[in-house]
Amino acid sequence: MINRVTVSISSKTKDILKNVIGKKLTAIRYIGSPSYALVVLLHFEDIVVRIRNPQALIEEPCTFPTFSLTPYDKSKDPFRAKYLLLNYNTTIQAVSIIRDKIDWEENGEKCFFNLENGVVFKCGKRNIVVYALNSMVGAICLYERIKDFESENNIEDIWGIEENMEEKNLLKAKYRRIFEKLE
Repeated sequence: MINRVTVSISSKTKDILKNVIGKKLTAIRYIGSPSYALVVLLHFEDIVVRIRNPQALIEEPCTFPTFSLTPYDKSKDPFRAKYLLLNYNTTIQAVSIIRDKIDWEENGEKCFFNLENGVVFKCGKRNIVVYALNSMVGAICLYERIKDFESENNIEDIWGIEENMEEKNLLKAKYRRIFEKLE
C-alpha cells in the first residue's frame, strides 16, 4: 500500500509572492514571538500581506502545516492592536518556496510526504525565512538567516521517527528540504 500526503502553497499565494519581488519590505508585524508566531503581517510599499498556518486535516487525526498568505484587511482583524513590530527597509530580490519531502517504508507500506510549508525572501545579504511549523496551534517561525532556521528547525527533528515507530520495524526514512526559487 502507498500513502501520499501533499500540501501545496496555492497558486493565488504564489502569485502574491511573485508580485512582491522587487518591492520594498518596510515592516514585519507578528503576534507571539519570532520563533513562535500565530499571525505574521508583511508590510510592503503598496500591500500588506497576512501569513497564517491554518493546519490541514489530511487524515483523522493527522494535521499538517499549511502556508496561507492573503492580502491583509485591517477591518477584519481582531488582533490589530496586539502586533509586535520589526522595522525593515529592504527590497525583495527573490522568493523561494521551502518544500519538505519525507519518504519512509514501514512493514511493506510506503509513505510519501511533500509539504510546501515556508518561504524565503532574499534581500541582499539578508534572508527572511517564514516557515509554518508542525504544531497544533498553527504556529509560524521567522528567521533572518537560513543557517539559523536550519539549525533550529532540522528536518529530521521536525519530522523524525518517534521511538514507538522504530519499535514497529520501520525500515528506512529519507528526508530532504528543497528551496525552489519562484520565477
